[in-house]
Amino acid sequence: MNVGVVRGGTTENVVAAEAQADIDVRVARHEDRERLEAALASLKPHLDGVRLALSGDWTRPPLEPSPGGDRLLAKAREHGRTLGLELEAESSGGGSDGNIVGAAGVPVLDGLGAQGGGAHAPDEHVLLDSIPLRAQLLSLLLRSPGV
Repeated sequence: MNVGVVRGGTTENVVAAEAQADIDVRVARHEDRERLEAALASLKPHLDGVRLALSGDWTRPPLEPSPGGDRLLAKAREHGRTLGLELEAESSGGGSDGNIVGAAGVPVLDGLGAQGGGAHAPDEHVLLDSIPLRAQLLSLLLRSPGV
């Protein structure tokens, strides 16, 4: 969970009449959702006269490991080695359209794009030299029989 945005009040020397916090919640497994929803629903204010209201919904299911995804990873690692890449499975907790496709039972590998860093930060960047090699890897995967 991350409280990414907090807002409220009118000026620094006045007690705010109301405040709002935007919380980003991510889970690795579908069953973790119920536990987190219950924890959030159990929150209670500690001051008299204060009201707490929660709203929102999940925008992406978790991208959970699957046998099909494992087969794709094995094939990507095989092709990667021929290109001089050592690929490892990682989990970022992020959300993409791959989460939706994976929840539908379709094997998914996410994160095959260009290398870079600083996601969603001022120093976010792509390593341009990595694009041709990553495109070649994707091409090999797309042409692999049975994948």
